[in-house]
Amino acid sequence: CSTEELAIYRNASKIIPVRLIATAINMVILPLIVKKVSEKKIDSAISVWNKSLANSLKVVSVLTFALIVFAPEVITFIYSSSYVSGTDVFRVYCVSYLLGCTYWGTMLNATGKTKCILYCSVISCVFNIVLDIILYKLLGMIGPAIATVISQFVMSYAQIAFSKKALNIKKMLNIKNVTLIIVKNLVIAVPFAVMHCFLKANTNLNHVVLAFVIGGIWMLTFVLIEGKKIYREFGTLNRQDEVSEQ
Repeated sequence: CSTEELAIYRNASKIIPVRLIATAINMVILPLIVKKVSEKKIDSAISVWNKSLANSLKVVSVLTFALIVFAPEVITFIYSSSYVSGTDVFRVYCVSYLLGCTYWGTMLNATGKTKCILYCSVISCVFNIVLDIILYKLLGMIGPAIATVISQFVMSYAQIAFSKKALNIKKMLNIKNVTLIIVKNLVIAVPFAVMHCFLKANTNLNHVVLAFVIGGIWMLTFVLIEGKKIYREFGTLNRQDEVSEQ
């Protein structure tokens, strides 16, 4: 790995603060979930977690797909066109933002099973190290990026498995709802991606400016479709939090 490749990888792998959305939401819902778990209202606690996950995923997924579509322009805007060769690495890391739509260890924190969180981190770290070596030899610079995404998925899966065991339940994550949200935002992304490719190829407009304009229209479309629903759902969660404090 040359110094130039290392510099490109380092910049392409830097995290865009999309996950701050999930962090902020988790800070709001964690006290409510802890209270419900302490009162043995497990079904209610899981419902709150799934609702917060769904709303966070709606926002995170649309931002993630936009970053993937406009990856070259994002890299050019943040760094410079010299790092555009790291576009594929950047896009792979963007996939991990979907896993950052929630804190998968919320229920472990709520039940006081903090050691399980440590175990999950160790498992993920071991997976990452092993896969880094294997995938770098097989795929080159993009290999460690793929390894990171896989290891994060493993950690999320492990935290859910430990959470189900701690709560003595068989099902926790509403996989169907998660899948529908991702597919819906992916379908919405397609026409904007096609428009972006077409205009880049057939106009002399600055690519970064073009990305901002199309991206702005994309985000406005999302707000018009999902804005009221998300606001209403968060209002419901806040009211539950207020009731639990009384």
